[in-house]
Amino acid sequence: MNMKRLVVAAVLTFLVVIVAEGQTASQNEPAASVESIAGIYSLSHWQYSDNKPVAQMAIIVWSKDTFLVRGVGEKPDQVWIGMGGVDGREGYYEWKFADGKAGRTTFVVNADGTLKGHVLGSGLDWWYLARRAQSGPEKK
Repeated sequence: MNMKRLVVAAVLTFLVVIVAEGQTASQNEPAASVESIAGIYSLSHWQYSDNKPVAQMAIIVWSKDTFLVRGVGEKPDQVWIGMGGVDGREGYYEWKFADGKAGRTTFVVNADGTLKGHVLGSGLDWWYLARRAQSGPEKK
């Protein structure tokens, strides 16, 4: 076997080991459930280091596989409602403001219970880190 093939084989083996270790680590984390993420969260911009909350949301259990989510606040830009679900450590919700602006947020449930979300739609495109302000389970 020439040197080039040996290097390629070594790199591929290394990548397979890294991917397998990453999958094992994520498989060891328990899957999130709708009940496990229910509660009130403070959201801050993911990109900024000050972690100053810019909004709050409540996740409310609707059924075993579905939750309601709403903005918490009285200002027009804080009043919205949505519905979504979780699958493993990933989730989503479709949302809509009273003025008709709508979109979809995808998120990952981190091992520490925080949510890293990506808000996308109606001119919005931002990432948040959501920390529990109040534990659930919020129920309908």
